[in-house]
Amino acid sequence: MANQQLLDYVKEQIKEGIGEGEIKKTLIQNGWNDADIDEALEVIDHAGEKAVPPPIPPSKAVASAGGKDLKRSANWYIAAHHYLTAGLIIPFVITAVIGFPLTILSAGNVFLTLPIGFILGVGSIWLGVMYSARYLRKHYIIEDSSNIVNLATSYMVVFPGGIEIYKVISSQFGMDQIIDFGIAIFAIVVFYLLSKKYITNTQR
Repeated sequence: MANQQLLDYVKEQIKEGIGEGEIKKTLIQNGWNDADIDEALEVIDHAGEKAVPPPIPPSKAVASAGGKDLKRSANWYIAAHHYLTAGLIIPFVITAVIGFPLTILSAGNVFLTLPIGFILGVGSIWLGVMYSARYLRKHYIIEDSSNIVNLATSYMVVFPGGIEIYKVISSQFGMDQIIDFGIAIFAIVVFYLLSKKYITNTQR
């Protein structure tokens, strides 16, 4: 069955005396396919009234959230935004503001610093992913959430994961390196799983 918006447009154009070839050309330029256009042309009466602007196919329409148009950007760009926000900036700020003072207060006691680091690491990534996912939903059209999550995670594997790998292979392999490397791997896994949960495709 032909799209009603398309039918209305074709009908008005024919009433205005515009030829079918010109109508078809305009609609194709606006993203409609030949089959839909031909179907609409077959069911329209020929008479003339005021023309209306070409409609936009549903698949080409700009999504909106709360009445605000969403931006369409490449997946790599959205993924980079998510990684920088949830995997770098927010964890860094939380660790600097809360973790550093707590580390000083623990006076180097490994039985205190490790649990503190674990809780702060997971908590800061969790907060970062939730905030970033909410921001992305409000500002971007997301059509392939899985690809965005995979790209963002790959950025995190490179940095800071790559730094930890470099530290391991460029220095003497000791307990500190093992712990740092394990924390980095754990952070990447947490980032991926939480991103997979909270980043979803745009609802139309």
